[in-house]
Amino acid sequence: MVLTSFNMFFLNNEHEKITFRLVGEYGGSSCVKAASLIFGENGTGKTMLGRAMMDIVSYLTDRHVHRYHLEGFNNFDCSVSFAYTFFLLSCRVEYRYTRVMSGMMMEEELLIDDRVIVSYNHTTHYGFDELKEETVIRNLEGRNMSFLKYIMRNNFHINGRYNEILSRFGSYVEGMSFFEIPEILHADEPTHRKKWTKKIIDQGRVKSFEQFLHNFNVKGIVTETNGRIDEPKISWKINNKQVDFFSMASSSTVTLATLYPIISEIQKYSFLYIDNFDVYLSPLIARQILHEFMGGSTQIVLTTHNTSLIDTALLKPECYFTFTSAGVSAFSSSTSKELREEHNLEKLYRAGHFNNNNIL
Repeated sequence: MVLTSFNMFFLNNEHEKITFRLVGEYGGSSCVKAASLIFGENGTGKTMLGRAMMDIVSYLTDRHVHRYHLEGFNNFDCSVSFAYTFFLLSCRVEYRYTRVMSGMMMEEELLIDDRVIVSYNHTTHYGFDELKEETVIRNLEGRNMSFLKYIMRNNFHINGRYNEILSRFGSYVEGMSFFEIPEILHADEPTHRKKWTKKIIDQGRVKSFEQFLHNFNVKGIVTETNGRIDEPKISWKINNKQVDFFSMASSSTVTLATLYPIISEIQKYSFLYIDNFDVYLSPLIARQILHEFMGGSTQIVLTTHNTSLIDTALLKPECYFTFTSAGVSAFSSSTSKELREEHNLEKLYRAGHFNNNNIL
């Protein structure tokens, strides 16, 4: 299963919208097994895109996700629509819904191969459920609960083919996550570091973390500190003395520490959007980290300002995107030039060849 496109737009202003086509309509792209990299100036909306793409998680799962609250837009009194398109079991699956700024859902639809399977109006409380072949009137008032989530959670008797599609669809959404590396680094440091440390220790990964650092030429012995049971710590072992890990870690090492739990548990994610994944990292280490994300089944989207990563030896041209005031565009759709793997894409990007503001 793969997410092929994401759309968000305001009902009373068609110019305020985001369209992000990650791969081809039928999931055909080398980026599925590799990664997609988004480049763009500060303030263009790369972080906002990642937050917005997680909106679906807050409606279809029980995970606590900060619901996208439309910051940066002028239409604070309007409604916003989201549309997610997936390729699953040779089918085109689209889930779309409209909600108000406060988060209250107005209407939603699930389509499979352009056929409406589930629809529900949260204002009139009227809808259609082809999964059970019936017209439904079910009052979800006050619960702000997705009707599709209601169906999936109540284990209705569903057509066998649709049942498998819904099961995989639900699992995919459950596995979607967004990480904003600068935000994590500048969050409440004591609280964040305690949670990070406890997780590494509880999972018995102290030595694994040490080897992870060694892989990036960060040498040293990392050990669990013997101390208070309620406050576990990880330390550097220097001349038989223990020194708090974070007190001696450079900014780049703290970034690596932040990325370690994500990379070590990457198999549990279906989709990852990591904003500024390489903050404070050198170009060489950033390339190494990129390789760590590639090759698995997780769909990866990374944002960066590091243009040295624009290299066809790393990724094919179709995996690079630029984010301008007009939206997100693949490099190949942002220029009239035919792109080939032998082209120096970094040079073309620096020369402005991908800034024609075409939207996919």
